[in-house]
Amino acid sequence: MLLISSVPVPGASTFHVVILMAKIEIDQERCKGCGLCTISCPKSLIRIGDVINRQGYFYVVWNGDEKCTGCAICGEICPDVAIRVWR
Repeated sequence: MLLISSVPVPGASTFHVVILMAKIEIDQERCKGCGLCTISCPKSLIRIGDVINRQGYFYVVWNGDEKCTGCAICGEICPDVAIRVWR
């Protein structure tokens, strides 16, 4: 999630702006590659990967290029609870 916080600077009339971006973690062994998160991501940052996990599924991977808004739709829609969203 893009968090913009105004922090006052002592003795000045200006503010520092702090911007924090969200990230997600994917539990590769829990993921069954259903693709629901790839469809639901509004920024299209999640895709089915090329590597198979121990269960024999192609798990999803995240393009962590700091465009994630932290909306957590991917984590909410995942039936295997394989995605954690950090804001």
